[in-house]
Amino acid sequence: MKYLALASLILPAVTAVLIHLPDIQVSGARTNITWTKTANDINFTIFLSDAANFLNLKGVLARNISAEPGYTEVTLPNIGETHNVVVKAVYPDWVDREISRSPAFTLRAA
Repeated sequence: MKYLALASLILPAVTAVLIHLPDIQVSGARTNITWTKTANDINFTIFLSDAANFLNLKGVLARNISAEPGYTEVTLPNIGETHNVVVKAVYPDWVDREISRSPAFTLRAA
């Protein structure tokens, strides 16, 4: 029982932010990343990662942003060729812990 109490102090509150597909899916484009939020959401960081290999980071899109507005405008990295990717929300101080991810999509070359 005391371990459960300790875990509740260490682990952040559960969030339910749900990341959506970007409006524009072209390398180097300026686009909106949107999400569905709840009252329990905390700040998070947004990554762009390879869809097949989550360790293959393509870029950091936004750092330590508030869930409140429900969107942020970002510039997608210019990765040169077409890739299947996902947008991931992670804890800003624990980037290995994923909160949510978008469905996979094809990021087209500019």
